[in-house]
Amino acid sequence: MTLNKVLRFFKSISALQGMAGAIISPYWIVYFSKHLTYSKISILVIVNYAATLLFEIPTGIVADVYSKKLSVIISLAVVTLSSIGIYLVGDEYVYLLIIYAVRGIGATFMSGAYSAWFTDSMISIGEKEALTEQWGRLASVKQLASAIGFVLGTGLALVDLLDEIWLVSALFSAVALLLVLLRGIEVQVERETKAQKSKLRAYVETLKEGSLYLFKDKILFVVALASAVWYVGTGMVSLSWQPYFSEVGIVLGSFGVVLIFYVLVGSAAARYAGNLTRLFGGERRLMGLLALVTAALSFLITTVGRLAWLPFVGIGGTEGLKMPVFQGYLNKELPSTVRATVLSSYSMFVSVATIVSMALFGFIGERYGLGNAMKAAAIMLVASAALFFLNQEGQNGEGSIGTSSSK
Repeated sequence: MTLNKVLRFFKSISALQGMAGAIISPYWIVYFSKHLTYSKISILVIVNYAATLLFEIPTGIVADVYSKKLSVIISLAVVTLSSIGIYLVGDEYVYLLIIYAVRGIGATFMSGAYSAWFTDSMISIGEKEALTEQWGRLASVKQLASAIGFVLGTGLALVDLLDEIWLVSALFSAVALLLVLLRGIEVQVERETKAQKSKLRAYVETLKEGSLYLFKDKILFVVALASAVWYVGTGMVSLSWQPYFSEVGIVLGSFGVVLIFYVLVGSAAARYAGNLTRLFGGERRLMGLLALVTAALSFLITTVGRLAWLPFVGIGGTEGLKMPVFQGYLNKELPSTVRATVLSSYSMFVSVATIVSMALFGFIGERYGLGNAMKAAAIMLVASAALFFLNQEGQNGEGSIGTSSSK
């Protein structure tokens, strides 16, 4: 494989995933609110993340022991079928709960496996040190595709085809599935000693090694924790911005346009992930700075009234940068044999953070107002920055995990 072939394949999958998710995201609450109360919608989300928490590590092990490609195929198949299922069942709440639980399980097959597969592919062609830069390119493509998805979703909503959005989303996922089946090539970058062992024994050993990996390395654990706290803060922002914008008088019809600018700024920023990492002296330092900037922007949203959309769009830039910078940092030092399992363990951190952000948003938003929920998000992001800045002496120019475990 060549670098161009690897990037072309993974960019295509990322773009299709971006469109599949973005076409729904501005309208899914509106769609469900036609049939369900907000409390029932919240339960749907909680069920989804609960399923994710339960299955993150087991499905990550499937990728490490059996096949990362197979894991991605399972995920795309589940997402495709669940989108069709949501369209078909309408307001049948019990069926929706089941579908959302299965959808959460399906997502876990993707979370660690896709990142691990891309990383293995890059390492196999000698591009390990370019991971952060190339993750930035993938993220940029996904953000641009998301902007297209927002436009398509808005168009369908305007012509009263809100229900059919789920079918179009399923179509994008199905195309991604077909592409993986026909063009996906999985590589082996390390000698696999587990191959001579029984699959059951390999599964158990991978479970033991991979699930504890985050906790064995002090720096790695702190960075994962910092990222989780980041998601508590940004999760509160993502839950607050729509009702807060309505509260300050921003027209509801402009939300889709705001999201388009949000992802375009994120896409542009992601392309400079590698350059900015070098400029600021490493991934952890850059992530700490991004957390501080995001905190400032979150607070600024509460002070500028109808101009709140401007700092919100700015958060699109910091979000767009954070993902490739973090993925580049994390993936460089993880061994291929447990990479998907470790990434799935990290995804559990994110799932817990998301649930915490929902709880904090509900508590603070209802009792103290949406503006204070935004300010609380800013405080969480400052805490995230503090964690990212810990033990900076253990980081070289590109970030280092393996050399820091003894500290």
